Amino acid sequence: MFIDKEQVKRQCRIELNDSSEDVLLDSYIAAVEQKTIAHLNRNLYKASVDAACDI
Repeated sequence: MFIDKEQVKRQCRIELNDSSEDVLLDSYIAAVEQKTIAHLNRNLYKASVDAACDI
C-alpha cells in the first residue's frame, strides 16, 4: 500500500486504536490505488530506484 491506514485515520480524524472501520478503509485504500494506476496508465512501485545517468 502506498497510503498507510494510519495516515487515512488521521486525515479522517478516526482514533488510531479504533478498528471498527479498518475493513472499509482497506477497501477504500485499495480502490484509490487501482484508480490512480488506471488514471496514470502506469504501474507504481513502492521502492525508489537509484539510477545513474551519464551525461
